[in-house]
Amino acid sequence: LLRQEVTALRGLGFSRQKVTALRALAEEAAAGRLEREDWQDLPNPAAIQRLLRLRGIGRWSAEYVLLRALGRLDIFPGDDVGARKALARWLEENSSLDYAQVAHRLRSWQPYADMVYFLLLMRRLEGEGRMWNPSDELPLSQSDQADRR
Repeated sequence: LLRQEVTALRGLGFSRQKVTALRALAEEAAAGRLEREDWQDLPNPAAIQRLLRLRGIGRWSAEYVLLRALGRLDIFPGDDVGARKALARWLEENSSLDYAQVAHRLRSWQPYADMVYFLLLMRRLEGEGRMWNPSDELPLSQSDQADRR
């Protein structure tokens, strides 16, 4: 990223702010300040605070990094509006949930709040027809078809 021209990154659809944030993150990574090992033992609140100090990282991004990059099973990105709406529907709530309400509703599922997050994601993808069903026949490439013969 650091070797790419700003115009090239903008050409990919990134705003000036996103390009600046991406380049700042790339500088942090190049300087060795984003090594996974340095984050593994940090408690969630400390890791989130450290991530929030990085340009372009907000609470949703910080929680998502803990969830996906660090495998923290107790994280549900509460600022993910789509996930909040899906959670409210799943829980049959009559109104939308805010960040604090999401955390409260997920207490009984701790330390596995991420499983709820991914369940809701999979349900959405399935509803959109974007999930592969094992009973579906996968299309084979020509080389795979030749191998079968």
